[in-house]
This record gives sequence, structure tokens and C-alpha cells, in this order.
Amino acid sequence: MFYVQKLHQACINHLHLSSFMLKLIIFGNCDKHFYKHFYPS
Repeated sequence: MFYVQKLHQACINHLHLSSFMLKLIIFGNCDKHFYKHFYPS
């Protein structure tokens, strides 16, 4: 039972990390568009 709990916790941690990385990627892309809009090279 303890093992299953540990596994579940690891899964939750992984999901949190994935959503965090996803947000970073999304916000990173938004930043690029923002900079291109205001500072066209």
C-alpha cells in the first residue's frame, strides 16, 4: 500500500512539473511575439 502511495505521489509531482513546463513554453512563446511586435528586428 505504501508503495502505491509513493507511486501516486511521483505521478502527481510529474504532472505538476509537466504543467509548469507547459506554462513556461506557452509564456515563452507569448514573450517572443510580444517582443517581435514592439521591437521588430
